[in-house]
Amino acid sequence: TKKFHYPLTLVLLHMSFVSACAQLWRRAGWAEAPTISWRDTITRFAPIAALFAASLGFGNAAYLYISVAFVQMLKAATPVAVLLASFGFGLEEPSWRLVAYIVVIAIGVAVACYGQLQLNWTGVALQLAAVVVEALRLCLVNIALTSRGIKLSSVTFLSLVAPLCFLLL
Repeated sequence: TKKFHYPLTLVLLHMSFVSACAQLWRRAGWAEAPTISWRDTITRFAPIAALFAASLGFGNAAYLYISVAFVQMLKAATPVAVLLASFGFGLEEPSWRLVAYIVVIAIGVAVACYGQLQLNWTGVALQLAAVVVEALRLCLVNIALTSRGIKLSSVTFLSLVAPLCFLLL
């Protein structure tokens, strides 16, 4: 209702604050930070930051076109997208049980979204893009951290990804 049409600006402010807080937390010694090479930062964490920026940007832009309630209904499809992406990356083995979970969640999302009065396809496309990009980001996080056995706290991970996300935005 306030007609704020700058979703990327909001994400940029968010990432600048998160970056500053995570760096402060790390420099104060409240989070352990292993040494990560520039090569690893660029090859492992920059793609994650790009997907993070896209997810936040698409998700916030969707609010310009569809209601908060409808965005939340569409976000419920994220576990389905994550599981499908996990199958694609070979992180999970497909099974009938997992397929049943996907079907149940998809039906629930479809029922929740059915009859949406203020349907705007631009908003739906933006939110679904955010869901897909978020699923890809989560798979890349899994690959980046487990393939080398890197263990990072949430704050340390944000101290690496948030500044890159800020720069990409």
